[in-house]
Amino acid sequence: MIKADFHTHSEFSVDSRMTLSEMAERAMELGLEVLCVTDHYELGQCDDLGAEELFDVPRYFDALREVKERYMGKIDIRFGVELGLVKSSKEELHNFVAANNFDFIIGSSHSSNGKKLSNLEFFEGRSEQTAFLECFQSILENVKNLDCYSVYGHLDYVARYGPTKGRNFRIADYHEVLESILRIIIGNGHGIEVNTSGFHYGLGNPHPHKDILALYKELGGEIITVGSDAHTPKRIGADFGRVADLLKSLGFRYYSTFKDKEPMFHNL
Repeated sequence: MIKADFHTHSEFSVDSRMTLSEMAERAMELGLEVLCVTDHYELGQCDDLGAEELFDVPRYFDALREVKERYMGKIDIRFGVELGLVKSSKEELHNFVAANNFDFIIGSSHSSNGKKLSNLEFFEGRSEQTAFLECFQSILENVKNLDCYSVYGHLDYVARYGPTKGRNFRIADYHEVLESILRIIIGNGHGIEVNTSGFHYGLGNPHPHKDILALYKELGGEIITVGSDAHTPKRIGADFGRVADLLKSLGFRYYSTFKDKEPMFHNL
């Protein structure tokens, strides 16, 4: 049974209003033992309002420390961040990570070549397959050049926003680039996450698709965290049972949590 949610967003993210106390209370209600808060930090990437998605780091750590102490002995709160990875911001991103004592860092791609993947503009004037390939090629450039993350988040996030909402997403069309991405992630001692929000968005799979998870396993990947990507209390821990069954069916025996950026392994 999965007892840790390692992808959640509080009111420190621009797209959530959930308080840290609400998160802790809901996690305890579900019987979780560990909750990692991973608010957005999108340095060098602009949201639709033209502003970077950054939080006040000292205030974030102070708030997390307070809730960690308040719930000590009831649930273990970990310090995390979802870091928007952009090759052009390599130095700033590495400096940010080095300067802050996060337990865990999700590296994510929410944009490609300056365009947000959630914006239909990213897909305009070309085939869905071409757009997907561009996104995976940009992720490949990220893993070649950036080493400031624990796991790569929702690798096929782009499929959620395509015109067909993932119905025409076939892993075989991108096998070469996906294999290259996964080989580098594994070779650098990092992992990937299983993000249950894919079920929430009607894709029928978590992020990434089960075929990508199978490829990761085939290539020797072992580090795999599980996260709900919750922005509201009801989404915390969502579909964890489905993910546990899926991972076991693919031959995985463990899921991971992180503390002080070091992975720990737990039986599924």
